Amino acid sequence: EFRRVLFRSGLLVTSAKAVRFFASRARELGLAKGFSTLNARILCVGPQSARAALEAGLPVHLTGSGRGDSESFLRELIAILPPSGRRFLLPQSDIGRDLVPNSLREAGAEVDVVEAYRNIPAPVDSEALRREILSGGLDVLTFASPSAVHNFFALLDQPARTAAQALLIAAVGKTTSRALEAEGALAQVIPELPSGAELLAALAEYVAQTRGVGNTS
Repeated sequence: EFRRVLFRSGLLVTSAKAVRFFASRARELGLAKGFSTLNARILCVGPQSARAALEAGLPVHLTGSGRGDSESFLRELIAILPPSGRRFLLPQSDIGRDLVPNSLREAGAEVDVVEAYRNIPAPVDSEALRREILSGGLDVLTFASPSAVHNFFALLDQPARTAAQALLIAAVGKTTSRALEAEGALAQVIPELPSGAELLAALAEYVAQTRGVGNTS
């Protein structure tokens, strides 16, 4: 749960990947040695981002106790650490959502958003992917981010899209689930907490309950 603090500035960690790139760049610039004496609070959206911050050498002062998504994090942060008069730094990807910075600004904070990394789709043989989906070669689709959802469906023509929508689909969290809905797909599996381990556990439980243990085909 959150702990009350009095510092007037904070580093917002809403993504494990973003904090890793942020810390890596800080090390390149010779700034990482100051992490332990940083005069700011490190505010993490959930356990996964908090672990990434600790692994990067950053102290963690606040960790969201909700589902690990931006919406629940904001509610807790605004209630416990009123943003008015505070300044926050938010490293995120080039396609990061505006929800956190905009909400904090509306609440009276100053927010500096920096691009920690760029989200670039990996090269994919889209023709082979479409054939695999249409042939029934895939049983489950798993998605760990909204960008993965949009990049995946952008590769599909209508027949492959329709076939993909009929597969068992697992989303790492609510934000990713909403991205799937925007693509006309429904996530049957969403873990309580957004992490890879939780996603796999939830998927295994779903398969066991709906198809019988030992029969996952």
